[in-house]
Amino acid sequence: MARPIRTIALAATAAVLVALAFTGVSLCGPAAAWEGDSPVFAARKPGQSPTRKPGQSPTSVDADGDFRRRCQAPGVVRYFDFDSQEEADPRIYPPSGQKVKRGKIVREIKASGGGSLCFEIPSKTPADTSGSLWLNFKGDLSAQFGQRDEFYVQWRQRFSPEFLKTKYHGGGGWKQVIIGEGDRPGKTVYSCTQLEIVVVNGYHRGIVQMYHSCGGKDGQYEGLEVFDRKVSDIWLLPYNTGKDASQAHATAYTWYDELIISKQRIPDPAVRPSPPAADDNAAAAEVPRENHRAQSLGGT
Repeated sequence: MARPIRTIALAATAAVLVALAFTGVSLCGPAAAWEGDSPVFAARKPGQSPTRKPGQSPTSVDADGDFRRRCQAPGVVRYFDFDSQEEADPRIYPPSGQKVKRGKIVREIKASGGGSLCFEIPSKTPADTSGSLWLNFKGDLSAQFGQRDEFYVQWRQRFSPEFLKTKYHGGGGWKQVIIGEGDRPGKTVYSCTQLEIVVVNGYHRGIVQMYHSCGGKDGQYEGLEVFDRKVSDIWLLPYNTGKDASQAHATAYTWYDELIISKQRIPDPAVRPSPPAADDNAAAAEVPRENHRAQSLGGT
């Protein structure tokens, strides 16, 4: 059976902080630079506080300029910078059945600009731990993709150590992004449709995976039954189907920033180089950090 979408491509860049010394606390996790250590740390013994080498300046990139350049690249149909609570709030939704939103714009942790979108994952919460941010590819619904169309989605995402280390009971793995059937004039389309592409860490395997359509799968190839719809909605959300709501665990956080949707490939974000250290062993032992990039192309 033919598939409605010929080629789907997504690029995700997540700077994951594993262990660093933090200063200050916000309402959405500890304050820190997006990619970990903002200064260049000198080699130190275990337990010793990080210090900058004398005369050494921080390594950096022009994060704001880099994001602007990617937003202005050919083919871009929409970008979202997560700098304004007023702009983001109408698009943020609370967890199902609740009224209090757990997504908010924070200033302390960001990839660029004035802020990022932070979701809190509290203890003893069900699958819909935090709600979501819901956005059409274009406000006037003019950017919709169907058969043989090609589009690209790029975002930056950061995870707290608690998010990565906690063994969540019962859950099928964290969904990170849902790209689904778009709204049409006079018709609002919600998530969980056949025409849907989901980025997920299935069963907490620690790798980026994708599946199409919402509902039960039998592990075999399943063609789609809807051919007259188009894709043009995106949901950013931490959602863990089957998560045990009775489990007590540490509060965790995830941050989203620099969302770009385009008809053409989007350049990768510039990443600040690793800081120099006195020796390679010190660099490996004293500044543990992981940078992950996943790029996936769909079928033809």
